[in-house]
Amino acid sequence: MEEYYPRLIDAKLPRYLKAFGATHIQGPKGAGKTTTAEQYAQSALYVRDPATAENTYLTATTIPSYLLQGEKPRLIDEWQLVPWAWDAIRMDCDRSPQRGRYLLTSSFPALPGSTMHSGAGRIAGLVMRPMSLYESKDSTGSVSLDELFSTNEFSPCRTDTGIRDIASFICRGGWPQNINATEKKALQYTRRYLKEIPQELSLMDDQAVDPIKVGAFLAAYAQHLQEPVKNTILLDQISARSVSLSEPTYHSYLDKLKRLSIIEEIPAWKPAIRSQTAIRRGRKRGFVDPSLAVALRKLSVDGLLKDFAFFERAFESLCLRDLRVYLGDRNGDIHHYRDDYGLSCDAIIKRRAGEYALIQTALSSHRQESAAQHLGRLEALVLQKKRPKPAFKMILTAGEYGYTRLDGIHIVPLACLRD
Repeated sequence: MEEYYPRLIDAKLPRYLKAFGATHIQGPKGAGKTTTAEQYAQSALYVRDPATAENTYLTATTIPSYLLQGEKPRLIDEWQLVPWAWDAIRMDCDRSPQRGRYLLTSSFPALPGSTMHSGAGRIAGLVMRPMSLYESKDSTGSVSLDELFSTNEFSPCRTDTGIRDIASFICRGGWPQNINATEKKALQYTRRYLKEIPQELSLMDDQAVDPIKVGAFLAAYAQHLQEPVKNTILLDQISARSVSLSEPTYHSYLDKLKRLSIIEEIPAWKPAIRSQTAIRRGRKRGFVDPSLAVALRKLSVDGLLKDFAFFERAFESLCLRDLRVYLGDRNGDIHHYRDDYGLSCDAIIKRRAGEYALIQTALSSHRQESAAQHLGRLEALVLQKKRPKPAFKMILTAGEYGYTRLDGIHIVPLACLRD
């Protein structure tokens, strides 16, 4: 039996099971939702099991309560494919005072209107993304994001992780199946994952999609990883691949890929520190995991090391993936900043309590000084406009050492960070 790597939501699941009748884990296919849920479930229904899928579907459309029979907590894996089960679960939670009766997983939301009730108060939701470096045991965890918000301090630290290791982490991705895989097998998994996306899109609303058009969309999108490129430019580049894609179909694919948790874009931060016309409002293009962009560009570890410009953007994507995991889906949001004066910031973490942090990424050491200048200029502009001071300023690096500069900016290796 393969070793189970504990996930950060393992700290939340027991509390949710004690407080709610059912807990729903949503996230991209392959992120490890089922494996984590199995650690707590006493019985399970796997909706996608080919041996029972037809019978499960027929039962769900006639007597969905039959699907709920079994020891509790009962796992209903990929419940959205039999959405009638949702209302049956909600009703069962209403009838029974027992908590922690069900664990649900899904890789995309059920169709609007397919359920009668929201589940509010009975069914709690959690988001699971691919594994962070801390979860895959590739980060020492010396620096806590939460403690930085609390104290703006950390002890100097060190990691043995090198630049090639970072390239390997990017190509491998945070997919649990790849954690101990060879580079070749990891790349094969990710490429197979991409080939299955058109089928996943079709499952969302029973509408057929063209695999060639989806492939052209994803390939064009990957070219602009972590860039705020306009939709019109992406449409032009898809056309340049001799693929005809209408604007409505383009937006349909974009929406579905977001709902499928394949695409995760970063909205622009729009504080009142510049004129509204000076702040650029474009969303940065991104994937839930940088390995998808690397596979779409047909790069390996060696290929990534040779394409340093793309490597920098892929590293930023890796940092953002981990920051999202460490922040948690209910604790805050991540934005980026860019204006017409050349000032930019890769990530602004805004927590629910109102505090925020300014974060830059720098793959190479010679980029750190420029990153620090941007952080200093942005903070000065914020303070000049009488806005609250950031909780901390940090540069995430692929380097060996973590320390605090004389100007108060934290230099933190990504392979030392944790929640």
